[in-house]
Amino acid sequence: MRRPWLPAVFVVVLSGCSVEAASTPLPVRQADPAFVAPVTTTRLATGARLSALPMAGKAGDKVKLTGQGFPPNARVVLSFHDTKVGEVTADAVGGFADAEVVVPDSFGGSGPGTQFFLRAGAGPYQAEAPFVLTG
Repeated sequence: MRRPWLPAVFVVVLSGCSVEAASTPLPVRQADPAFVAPVTTTRLATGARLSALPMAGKAGDKVKLTGQGFPPNARVVLSFHDTKVGEVTADAVGGFADAEVVVPDSFGGSGPGTQFFLRAGAGPYQAEAPFVLTG
């Protein structure tokens, strides 16, 4: 059953509506400059994780990397501050252990205390761990 009067009522109701701009701006909450958000350097958004032992050393030193959260059986590229230092294949659950890499000699000129990142990546799965040069 059709009701011919329904569109007419709808038009009449809407014709009485109007829109006005707000005369005062809405309050905006300002960020607290003293607030420091916690940051993790070993886990990125994909859930992949990477750890390095030792976490500090010199150019030419060996470092063992352990990772989790990568795709099963994926090829994982290992790098030191964007310089490829190796690759490893993740196991059936997406992990690897004790993958040995060498800190490139090209970083020997960096001053003691300079922090770099060791990285592991398999497509969108990325993880990093900090590494500090000691000399």
